[in-house]
Amino acid sequence: MHVEFSQELPVDFEDGAGGGGNPEDFVLGGVELPGDIAAATLAKVRQFPPETKTSLQLDFEKGRPTEIDTFTGFIVRAGRKLGIATPLHDRVYETLADKA
Repeated sequence: MHVEFSQELPVDFEDGAGGGGNPEDFVLGGVELPGDIAAATLAKVRQFPPETKTSLQLDFEKGRPTEIDTFTGFIVRAGRKLGIATPLHDRVYETLADKA
């Protein structure tokens, strides 16, 4: 996955939910998320060396079950239920779900 695309994923849902870096918190599935969740996530990810692989990527490579439905699938379903567009997560989920 391209770096630019992967950096856009954390803001996909937040932007659609009206978060967009808003300092106010929002609630998703009963979990309160800070308004800056995307920025905080990206800051954490940028601390890892570029060659670092995610657990999802490692699971795919080793033919193990993945968390695609748990994480990306949840965001896709929540977005649809709440009427929030999640085009990047939709794309990832549609591409990878059948391969998981």
